[in-house]
Amino acid sequence: MKSRILARRADEPSADREESDFLSLAQSDALDRAAQVVAEAFLSGQSILLVGRETADHALAVATFFRGMQQLAQAMRRTRDVVTTKRGSLDQWTGSFSLAYHLEAYNPVVGETGSKLDEQLLSTQPRIIIALDPLNGSVEQMRKVLAGAPLVQCQIVALRSVSACVAESADLCIAPSDKTSGGCGRKPLTLSALIHALALKSRDCSVNSVINHPRAQALVAQLHAAELESNESLVALSMLFDDMPMQGHARELVKSGLGRINKGWTLQPRTSHSKGALSYGLRALLTEVETDFPYKARELQVHLGPFFSAVCYAGEASTLIDCLLSHDRKTAFDKAAKASLVKAKTYFPSLKHLEKFARGTALRSDRREASADRVCAAGPQALIQESSTADDRLLPIIAEQRHAECGGTQMVTCMVGSDHQRCFVRSDEINVSDALVRASYVVPLALDGVPFRADTFSGDIILKSAQASLLKNTLQEFLEQQSPEACSGQADMPRDGKLNLNQKTSALALWIERQPWGRGFPEPVFEQGFFVRKGQIEMESHQSLMVDDVLQDRNVLSGEGFRLLWRNSVHPGQVSIRAGDRIFVAYRLKVQRNRTANDVYGEVVALEELNTVTE
Repeated sequence: MKSRILARRADEPSADREESDFLSLAQSDALDRAAQVVAEAFLSGQSILLVGRETADHALAVATFFRGMQQLAQAMRRTRDVVTTKRGSLDQWTGSFSLAYHLEAYNPVVGETGSKLDEQLLSTQPRIIIALDPLNGSVEQMRKVLAGAPLVQCQIVALRSVSACVAESADLCIAPSDKTSGGCGRKPLTLSALIHALALKSRDCSVNSVINHPRAQALVAQLHAAELESNESLVALSMLFDDMPMQGHARELVKSGLGRINKGWTLQPRTSHSKGALSYGLRALLTEVETDFPYKARELQVHLGPFFSAVCYAGEASTLIDCLLSHDRKTAFDKAAKASLVKAKTYFPSLKHLEKFARGTALRSDRREASADRVCAAGPQALIQESSTADDRLLPIIAEQRHAECGGTQMVTCMVGSDHQRCFVRSDEINVSDALVRASYVVPLALDGVPFRADTFSGDIILKSAQASLLKNTLQEFLEQQSPEACSGQADMPRDGKLNLNQKTSALALWIERQPWGRGFPEPVFEQGFFVRKGQIEMESHQSLMVDDVLQDRNVLSGEGFRLLWRNSVHPGQVSIRAGDRIFVAYRLKVQRNRTANDVYGEVVALEELNTVTE
């Protein structure tokens, strides 16, 4: 059954395992050279500055790189008795390795904030600048600032999640290979995955640099014991927040990251933190969003993703980074509580928040998915632009409402001042953040040095009125390049057949629970006929049915019975299922944990009452 489920989703093991290895997607000469430069700066105690924007992926990328380099520094400190002895020394290792970051904040609702990047460049005098998805012209601006400080000999490394559309002026430009991008603006790696690959390569370069030391064996052992692989949990979160297709290397990374998080949750906090399974900060954030254990890909995407986006939207990404990097449990929980308070005060569109605005109709996910399917089935659609004279703070609400009603890609604009427009883009068809990064090479989206704000599903921009139509045309071209199958993200997957009595087990249910289901890799749905032994109503809204299997010869296969739970099925327009009825059900296999055992049941997706059951 497991093999059949994976085969239906085209997830059979590849003959060439390197094709699914994310390091092979990041492999390039630029990555090797950048890793060597980072290793030299690390060993000689120089400084590195990361520059990006207040987005969830950029915040996770900063936390991933900081954790990786701090783990290497701790490994070097553990070898202090080896580094400086009569048998040899590493004179270039000073132990004062410096890391800093600067994320540009942007929130049109609360007003623009001036950039402090110039001051930080002159004060820190970094040896390396790692620019995360730099906008067109931002690298040149940094070079102008550094030109006023001739003592600063700095190398600028551009880290890109999408391919550059113009010649990059950085010393090195690292971008993922597009051989498995899959269309629809999808990229093979997130920024967090790329910077994780850079940290791993930097560890290898550091190992090569100390190979001639008299105590090289001890040094190399300590550097390899730094456990940089523990940062895969943050990489997994970045891929979930970016709504990447759960196939190939992405699925393997997410599965590994989720495994570390769930394993760490079962350990004591101090033990889990020290072993790198689950840090204090990530534990505190999981507690704050009230997600239930065991943690699954869909739940983390739904609960933790909007949390990160809202905090970054408020310009408080540093709170999340400080929380993730905290080595003290109380500090981590204090930072998580502060982030939760910021999220509660932040104006940011969410489904719960917008239900009352959608003409009294709840924005159900199945309705939105059906709308997106209709749009993609008809081919690429034109962007729908609506101008409003209302307060520009209502633009996200209007865009979300129109997206819920019409689907597609929505672009809502409003005049701000005399010659500027605020644009809000909402889409499930394309990665809005990637689309705006590419559009930034054609349209100047960084107004007065302040960049746009964007995440996977929405983007917020202020630009000159004359550029609004150019932005719309650029996004339209990006949308037209995508295939309908990739846009929907949900191909017409066949149902996974029926389950026999000996297959409705906790072993299969737990295996399904552990898999990272997501875009392009939907959770299994089984379908078969049942005979209702008895039914009852639970919590005044759900129907609980005890059923027996119906064989192809229409005979009933009696046994201990199998429980089906049909959620939210008790309402005036729905007929109750009674004992003796024959039904045809599509359901998901779930597990319910008890103190003594794990019980399996079926969560009804669709149910049809039949007089005769045919399969």
